[in-house]
Amino acid sequence: MKHAILAILTEGPAYGLQLRGELTRRLPRERPINVGQVYSTLDRLVRDGFAEQRAQTDDGLPLYAVTDAGRALADSWLTEPIADEQHPWETMLAQVAMAVSLPGRDADVLLNAYETLWQARLDSVHDESPGQLAQRHLALAALSWLAELREVAPQPFAVSHERPPRGRPRQ
Repeated sequence: MKHAILAILTEGPAYGLQLRGELTRRLPRERPINVGQVYSTLDRLVRDGFAEQRAQTDDGLPLYAVTDAGRALADSWLTEPIADEQHPWETMLAQVAMAVSLPGRDADVLLNAYETLWQARLDSVHDESPGQLAQRHLALAALSWLAELREVAPQPFAVSHERPPRGRPRQ
């Protein structure tokens, strides 16, 4: 989540609930993102020098901005695939979904790199054991999804600055 938050912050300062909304809009997730998790991640990013609290909204919410180190980390994450052996599909989904949704990004670099990575995974399948078959189908699914993304060419969209209403929703 830290990389995705930094990627959104490259578009400008944002507050925690705004970041949660952007993560929800841009990333495929099975479970909702907890705003507390966003704020604890922001605290770690500030502690580690990747983000800073720059200002406040008119009603006192802290606005976070990316530092130069955070921008470099986000730029790297948006262009270089992570060879995640434990969660390769989920890692790719997060990176690619963020890269294609942010304006001004050349997602082709990341798409090309992931196609190469998944093709290598596919080429490494050498037998018909259940585990190897699962790896083959995962690689085929990833390659198919990446190809379809190229065909569909989703349009990037700007970070929303619309404030959600405070309090409980009215019935």
